[in-house]
Amino acid sequence: RIMAPSWSGQEPSDENEVTVLAPGNASFYTTMTGSTYGVAGTGTSLAAPMVAGVASLMWSANSNLTAKQIKECLRNTGDALTDEDHDRTYRCVNAYNAVKNATPAIALETATLSFVDIETGTSASQVIELSS
Repeated sequence: RIMAPSWSGQEPSDENEVTVLAPGNASFYTTMTGSTYGVAGTGTSLAAPMVAGVASLMWSANSNLTAKQIKECLRNTGDALTDEDHDRTYRCVNAYNAVKNATPAIALETATLSFVDIETGTSASQVIELSS
């Protein structure tokens, strides 16, 4: 479940647990009907597209991720926000952390090390095998 922070007027509950937060009350301007610019909206109308955008970036970085993995990554990489009125801590999406976490590690089996003697200019290379 996506939710804007507590100022959206929604009350959290155990039955209606929030999965992730996104900014829901900010001055984000976008194109509006009639070729004008204005505030995009508030609450989940603004928060949901932000979360969807971060999820899209994650899938772009790693198309092998499942929806469940995306959800868990969003929850685990967000910035902690405390709602003191309801004694709860939530996670607000953090695009950088989410995409960084979604990007697969590069697996190397071999590497080539090259060395240069700065006094003589002589160089040498060695291929090494990497193991975990």
